[in-house]
Amino acid sequence: MRLRSTALVLFCLAAAAQASNPVYAPVKERLCGDCAMPNPGFALPRHAVVLGSWGFFNYGSDFQVLDLDSGKLVRAFVPAPQVPTRRAAKPTHSEIKLPASAMPQLLELANRIWAQPQPIPSRDATDTAWDLWLIDGKQIRHETGAGLPTGLAAEWMHLINKLQGSDDSSFRETIRGK
Repeated sequence: MRLRSTALVLFCLAAAAQASNPVYAPVKERLCGDCAMPNPGFALPRHAVVLGSWGFFNYGSDFQVLDLDSGKLVRAFVPAPQVPTRRAAKPTHSEIKLPASAMPQLLELANRIWAQPQPIPSRDATDTAWDLWLIDGKQIRHETGAGLPTGLAAEWMHLINKLQGSDDSSFRETIRGK
């Protein structure tokens, strides 16, 4: 009898923990049929937000991949194909587990991006471009632009960087729309 009571308490605690997170992507706008998918050097999660950035004169692409199911954030650098006159860049990969308390805010922000019917605008910045992929199984939303993203995508960048302890002032300016 005691085992049954313990199992019931554990089940209720697990259900309460899941209930605190909003449902992912209840409204989807701007689905793409044949999206170019990111290649951060590892398999993409089933439910994820991927932010990629690159520049015309850098050595590759930077990715931030948030697995919305596990709360794991992976930062990866994927080198561009080697140019014969340049030294080859090395790929990098690091991951952290975000606090469970951050996930409801991240899911809510991802859902707001999914539901936004307009494209995500950019602001001017030199030698940089960005891509944002929202992934829900086989349903994908892909946004891209030159410079830095503004609006909700800038909020996403700011929040992820803040959670990593690397709060970048250029992202704060992007959120304000400068």
